Order: sequence, then structure tokens, then C-alpha cells
Amino acid sequence: MKLRLQAIRRTVGVRQDQARPLRFKGPVRNVVEDGAKRLNVRSLLEACSDDLPGLRDRALLSLAYDTGLRAAELVAVQIADVIEALDPEARLLSVHRSKGDQEGEGATAFLSPRTVRAVVAWTKAAAIIDGPLFRRVNVRRFKEMAAVKGRRIDSISGRERWDLRKTLLKPASAGAGRI
Repeated sequence: MKLRLQAIRRTVGVRQDQARPLRFKGPVRNVVEDGAKRLNVRSLLEACSDDLPGLRDRALLSLAYDTGLRAAELVAVQIADVIEALDPEARLLSVHRSKGDQEGEGATAFLSPRTVRAVVAWTKAAAIIDGPLFRRVNVRRFKEMAAVKGRRIDSISGRERWDLRKTLLKPASAGAGRI
């Protein structure tokens, strides 16, 4: 029965509730009644800095806007998925599997010249040749420190203080020793 219902949903389809688009400029009083005024994507792209995380974010936002991919689909994009197009400034993106593609047929999305410029700038700055297109930029790792005897609690950093509070012995409650 369950398999039959899944087959019916695939052939007939199920109505999806869509989120409202991020296309409003200025204050929005009523999301349902106020129509989209002007695209706000340009200000998002201009807000990205020119350092490595900013270049990655600009490419990610631009690619997300052009293709409409979900977050999991965006991080699954590989360098080899970007295909040459007839227009020398634009590219095509091969999407192998998505949440909306239950059969796994795949799809092809158009990448605008703006997105291609952002992706090229990101890949050159990050020296990405193959593999995943979007990667982590900054990884902060905290080195474990040896215990220091005789330190006052005021001289310990915030992170150490938090760890210390978790490891200190807690007083036993009155009912803990009952049998």
C-alpha cells in the first residue's frame, strides 16, 4: 500500500508550500499583499568583502540565486559539474540529484555571466582545481592546554573557565545516598 501511494504521488505530484522570495526592497508591511518591488540580490552581493570568505560567499549567493538549489544541493556542486555553454561568458550547471528529482534524472541550470565571474574569482583565489566547489575557508582549532596549578580563577580565559566549571565536583544532593 505504501509503495502504491508513493507511485501515485510521483505521477500526480504533491502541492509544495513555497517560501516567500527575498525580493523586497525597503520595509514590507504585509508580505502577502505587498508585491515584489525590486531585486535585493545586488545589495547582498555587494556586501560580500573581497577576501577569501567574501569571494566564496559571493559565488555561493550568486549560484544559489541563478539555480534555485537548496543548501544541500549547493554544497554538493563539484567543479566538473560546471559545463561550457554556447555563450562564452555563461556556463551550465549539471545537477545530478535533487530533492525535487525523485527519479534521479538530473537537471541542467543556466549560470549567468555574473555568477561565472564570481565562481572564477573564487576558484582562482582559493586555488581550487577539482573536487567540491564550495569549501571551508577558516578552520579554528583550539590547542589543549596543560593544567596549571595555583592559578586564580580570574586569570583563566573564558573558554577555560567554561571547561573548568563543567569538570569541578558538584556537591552531593541530600537524597543521593538513599537506598
